Amino acid sequence: MKAFLYNGTICSYFKEQISDASIVSWTRAFFWSEMHFYQCVTYKSYNPYYTTQSILVVIAILSSIAIPKFLFVLCRFLLAPLAVWIFLAYKYWKTIIIIDAVEKFLRIQQMIGPMRYAYTDIVAVTSHFRDKLGQGGYGSVYKGVLLPGDVHVAVKMLEGNSNCNGEDFISEVSTIGRIHHVNVVRLVGFCSEEMRRAIVYEYMPHGSLDKYIFSPEKSFSWDKLNEIALGIARGINYLHQGCDMQIMHFDIKPHNILLDSNFVPKVADFGLAKLYPRGETVLCL
Repeated sequence: MKAFLYNGTICSYFKEQISDASIVSWTRAFFWSEMHFYQCVTYKSYNPYYTTQSILVVIAILSSIAIPKFLFVLCRFLLAPLAVWIFLAYKYWKTIIIIDAVEKFLRIQQMIGPMRYAYTDIVAVTSHFRDKLGQGGYGSVYKGVLLPGDVHVAVKMLEGNSNCNGEDFISEVSTIGRIHHVNVVRLVGFCSEEMRRAIVYEYMPHGSLDKYIFSPEKSFSWDKLNEIALGIARGINYLHQGCDMQIMHFDIKPHNILLDSNFVPKVADFGLAKLYPRGETVLCL
């Protein structure tokens, strides 16, 4: 049997195949000779050419198995952590840019703007955010009490996954901070510490207008609806004509009209508002 293997067709077939430059032929020869691979390539002459070729075949086969495993390990233990690190660094960089923009704006506003509160003050005013009034895409609104005087306020926390809450915060403080009108909600103060931001408004005990016009149990008379509509129109007209800069709200809807204790309507939520010079025509498509 050994003589046949060393001198017969298997050995001859193996040597024919490895004489070909193709890796496919080398691989075929390797598996054809099976357990007598080494004896075939070293029989009689112990030709180093065949020995070298056989070693190359082994290396090629092992490489075809090892390279995918190596790439898998490389991706798992090197590239994946690197990708996570790059993502976190990008998020941190964006956060720093937003914080810098807000702080620069607040330094400009601090001489003319409303009162600035620390975050600990906001926690105390809301009694650790105990009384929640509502929830929206911008965050949550909580009822609070300012001391001394027991002044009731509404505290809107800008939170969630919004990457634009820095811009929303600047828009709201810069617009509503300069407004004093009976039909526009009054800004009491604000808070900005790193990414924690809050806006403090006067409290509107009757909530938003949509609770009444869309509810059969809480409907108004036509006279009252007309009075509310006129109040909203006066507030919008003041935004457009009564300020040094035109203020375009861009989000007038029943949900953003608040009612005080006497059902006087007040325009609220200036997150989308923009300032324009007086006399400039603004076209909204």
